[in-house]
Amino acid sequence: MFPRVDNNRLKGEQNWLPWAQTMKDLLENIGLWKIITGEEPKPSPESPKLDIWKAKDSYIRIAYSQCVEQEIIPKLAGLDAKAAWDLMENEFKQSGTGSIVYWFHQLFKLAVGTEDIYEHIKQYKTAI
Repeated sequence: MFPRVDNNRLKGEQNWLPWAQTMKDLLENIGLWKIITGEEPKPSPESPKLDIWKAKDSYIRIAYSQCVEQEIIPKLAGLDAKAAWDLMENEFKQSGTGSIVYWFHQLFKLAVGTEDIYEHIKQYKTAI
């Protein structure tokens, strides 16, 4: 389920877009994306749902620790899953020319037949 190859781990701005899309797909698939979007906020301390929410949050944070480079992990320490996502997005999300260069490279890869066109279109729509 988690990336086992080093080149799939979040390194920084250079691979934020594909990494974030992969993580979003994973978290949606296992029903945890609502923690990141805030649609499932942390319950009050008295709520019987708090333990379940904490378990979900912990699972996401474990996924992060398996899917990011070691240098990023200390930045996420002490944060819940949503706050950690927000931090990574604010720090690594590509904008401006960085995003243009990334998508130009992706289009070139597609032109030489190294990527599925449907997956490419899905990622492109997510980015814009």
